[in-house]
Amino acid sequence: MAAVVPSRTAFRPMTAAVTANLAATQADRAAPGNQARGHGLNAFSALRFARWRLHKYDGSISPIPVLRETRARRRGGGLHSASALTDTAAGLQRIPGMIPRRSSAWNAAFRVAYATIRIMDPLLRWTWFSVGLGITSRLTVRGRRTGRERSVLVGLIRVGGRWYVGHPNGEVAWTRNLLSSRSARVFPRPEAPVDVAAAPLDQGPERDAVIYATSEQQPFPANLLYRGARRHILSEGRYFRLEPR
Repeated sequence: MAAVVPSRTAFRPMTAAVTANLAATQADRAAPGNQARGHGLNAFSALRFARWRLHKYDGSISPIPVLRETRARRRGGGLHSASALTDTAAGLQRIPGMIPRRSSAWNAAFRVAYATIRIMDPLLRWTWFSVGLGITSRLTVRGRRTGRERSVLVGLIRVGGRWYVGHPNGEVAWTRNLLSSRSARVFPRPEAPVDVAAAPLDQGPERDAVIYATSEQQPFPANLLYRGARRHILSEGRYFRLEPR
């Protein structure tokens, strides 16, 4: 089937919405009190936070802006504010194909991927300790049966100033230990341990926002895996919020 190429007029709703957002930004900047704080966004920031998706299945353009997320950041609420998380999750739900669904194929793919990571674990730990590995951090948690401390390399996801960790393919040994102990020690850098309390995330806007952020923050090529498996992760993933103690 031939690809549908939208006409130039189809982009007008997008342009109008971004222009309106810029006007609102300028008005907020001119408001009393905001000038002293230096709040406000330029055109690049507005375009960055207005996320658009081009749906070619029917030739229409459907904007999915997350603009209240931007305003929450400007006002000091952070991305973890309720409205920002709700908007991000709503954007996820409106993207076609984002209904959570377990996939046997992705389940097998993640098993193979993590089996490979276990084989490469000594090399990955040495690299992390020496030069760092992106968002990779070390998580130390007490075993639920032995009581001994166990450490694992995890991706430390940051959303609105909060820390999150998780596994995309359901429960594994370290997530069970973390669920049992509800506390851990995280090493964003080898020399900077932080004691944290862990709270499991139920299905909802906060968890959805974390899963979305995971696919954006993971380095290449892991980000492609997380994006492709997003529906499976929404169904099966186990995630925790980490709060410094």
